[in-house]
Amino acid sequence: MQLITESEYQEAASSYAHLFEISTPSAMMIEKDLSWLVRDAVPQGGTLMLGDLLVVKHASKVVETHPFPEWVIQLHRIGKKSGKVYAIIPKLTPKQVKHFNRKDPFRRKEKTIESLTALSPEDFLAIEYQEGICIKIPANVPHEFISVVGEGEDVPYCQVFEPNFAPMADLMKFDVTKFYDLDFELHF
Repeated sequence: MQLITESEYQEAASSYAHLFEISTPSAMMIEKDLSWLVRDAVPQGGTLMLGDLLVVKHASKVVETHPFPEWVIQLHRIGKKSGKVYAIIPKLTPKQVKHFNRKDPFRRKEKTIESLTALSPEDFLAIEYQEGICIKIPANVPHEFISVVGEGEDVPYCQVFEPNFAPMADLMKFDVTKFYDLDFELHF
């Protein structure tokens, strides 16, 4: 049996591309300094989408929401030591989240703004990722991802699994991702 170790991943991925895929940021993503790129999708099979995310933000004054859940996993960067990734989520009550999910997409935005306006930085959770840990963000929960990268560390790499609502959103005329400006900056 042939053992493929970390130092052989890239060569093996080229030689055996038809057999498996080792998740690493694509060359194009690195060359073009992209922080987000759709990695894969199965359009004929439904709404699954897999995206690559390099967490380049170290602070943010914006959070986003989607009308669907997303699963985000931090992956190991081959031959590199990654900085820390944090999922930033406001401390909303179960009642608030349930209320968001009941509203139509147009009223939901108003309620989200109303809830976020009442918050301060102390009202947010920062969930520290570990490589290999997947965190699900439920539908309509405001969130952001930021990183802390120390000397000798590289930008953390995550993969995002989420439904691809773009075709449905185009048809129904609603935004898949809504962005909300905060009156303060989220950072460490």
